[in-house]
Amino acid sequence: MKEKSFPHTLLTSLVSIGEDVLDSSAEVLRTLGITGKAGIVCDSITRDLAGRKIAEVLEEGDYQADILIITEADMANVEKVREEAAEAEVLFGVGGGRPIDVAKYTAHLLNIPFISVPTAASHDGVASGRASINVEGRKSSLGARVPAAVLADTSLISSAPRRLNVSGAADIVSNITAVNDWYLAERIKGERVHRVAAELALLAAR
Repeated sequence: MKEKSFPHTLLTSLVSIGEDVLDSSAEVLRTLGITGKAGIVCDSITRDLAGRKIAEVLEEGDYQADILIITEADMANVEKVREEAAEAEVLFGVGGGRPIDVAKYTAHLLNIPFISVPTAASHDGVASGRASINVEGRKSSLGARVPAAVLADTSLISSAPRRLNVSGAADIVSNITAVNDWYLAERIKGERVHRVAAELALLAAR
């Protein structure tokens, strides 16, 4: 049987979870060795929830920061951010699925680091290397940039609508059956299981 192959990606370097972790945004950039301009990808809602806060913290830390507003996770918005962030050395994705997906895919195109800032527990792609982008009217899962860091501010996430956080909790629990299905596919169909990915998925559910 021909062995299936898939690319491996580096793991996220830094994960910060807790109250008011956005206050450390500038420190995180210094830890990652990033000295240049930052682009902060938001929609109109997440700009007010966290985007402006991140920009203020970065500017107080002597970083230039531009807030880049998107409306959809599609190629038009990707190209918009790509043009507006042409001089950026890092992109923050603040969301919500759409801003995070646009930021991680644009960072991939620009070959710069991406920092994920979730505002609710419902988005399961916070630290993944895939982006859900509408291409010619069809939603596509595209290879993207794994975040260099994840900043999960629990005071922000806990204030999200309850339905979003409940759905996020259910999604974590579903990792158990998903990993079991993966091992079943390995046994029956010869599917190759990535052991590190499987263990990370189970770790999140424990």
